[in-house]
Amino acid sequence: MLTEVRIRNFKCIKDVTIPLSPLTAFIGYHDTGKSSILQAIWLLSNFAEPRDPDWELVQKMLGVDKKIAEKLLFKFEGELKPKESLGSVIGKRKEVDSAVITEQFRERGPFYRYMGMYEKGGALISFLPARLKKPSYVEDYPPILKSDGSNLPSVLASMQGDDREGFLKIEQLLTQLVPTIRRILLRRCPVEREEREVITVDETKVIRYVKRTYWGDCLWFETATGDKVPAQAISDGTILLLGYLTALMAPPQPYLLLIDGPEEGIHPRALEKLVGFFRQMQQENPELQILMASHSPDLLSYLKPEEIVIVRRGEDGYTEAARLDQLPDVEEWLKGMTPGELWLLSGEDELIARIKERLGR
Repeated sequence: MLTEVRIRNFKCIKDVTIPLSPLTAFIGYHDTGKSSILQAIWLLSNFAEPRDPDWELVQKMLGVDKKIAEKLLFKFEGELKPKESLGSVIGKRKEVDSAVITEQFRERGPFYRYMGMYEKGGALISFLPARLKKPSYVEDYPPILKSDGSNLPSVLASMQGDDREGFLKIEQLLTQLVPTIRRILLRRCPVEREEREVITVDETKVIRYVKRTYWGDCLWFETATGDKVPAQAISDGTILLLGYLTALMAPPQPYLLLIDGPEEGIHPRALEKLVGFFRQMQQENPELQILMASHSPDLLSYLKPEEIVIVRRGEDGYTEAARLDQLPDVEEWLKGMTPGELWLLSGEDELIARIKERLGR
């Protein structure tokens, strides 16, 4: 469990120290550094030495080529401060040997192998509904959920066969969150993939892309009316909720989950149930920590002040951050409004200015 993170020289972050709670939401305007904070925590938790990361994974996560990624990370450094309890899997880097940190992560999981979800550390997810709904084919077994959710049907199909109890729990929770869904159905179906291959033409190696068809997994649902419909006919909010349930409950279950935009496509009332589910999972697994970047004032209505971190760009153009419980008289403010309403009323600049004045910065 992380209690604090300090990030230096990463993208729009020059030097920022952020207190963390077991459940934390980063809020702020566009391009203030919320997603960058999640990415930096992911990098710090996944690589023993941030200066020597797996560039293929990093450039996929950042969506840029290697040269640009290297520039963004050229001076990147930081520290993760753990809560000293329950055999914490993350050590403060100046006090704990990096090799030990790596082995602790390797031992405790999760063992994610793609993009943001990668062995040893935190899992960074940014689900896309269209990818969650698509049929999937996997070669690795058991399949591990990808950071964009594009192999969700295969992960659920694997659980249905190997972890029936876990699959039924996901199904039960989904029907509680979305009463119009009665059952999750998995079917075999053809999946077309474009594959890269190298051939020789006149003694010259040529790269070409060939479309091949495999038997994979398709996601269907039985609705409360008894109809059986494919995932493509289900709302984006429903498929996103299923993705979050699977990310937290499919093996190997993460100890640090980073979510970029959990409110996208989800009804405000369903957000209350989603936050309730996050808290339920943390009660079952006290070491689980969930960090989110969000634009939703509705989401904040279900969080405590110490679970909300306000993010903005300072006068120098770099990211600043402060936790809402540091706001003077915050309890008095929240007697007449929700945290989300307070954010909309005051804005990031005013809230952080008040906090800095109180702290004497």
